[in-house]
Amino acid sequence: MKILEQLNTISKQRYVSAYSFALVYLGLGDKDEAVRYLEKGYEDRAGELLRYINVEPILDPLRGDPRFEALVQKIVSSKE
Repeated sequence: MKILEQLNTISKQRYVSAYSFALVYLGLGDKDEAVRYLEKGYEDRAGELLRYINVEPILDPLRGDPRFEALVQKIVSSKE
């Protein structure tokens, strides 16, 4: 929670990627918020950070979640 507070504080002064927030929420076990922030990252065109979403091991807890799988498909399709 402390890291989340720090990210929120920093984000008021400079850009903090949605992917960073997603990883913190995933670490907290809040998969809904993690997916929401990954979707926000995609909408914000943070492509470099999401480039390997389909194989990134840290995101394994989200695999099988229909929202996450749909996002993976959107990202993979946009790279083709």
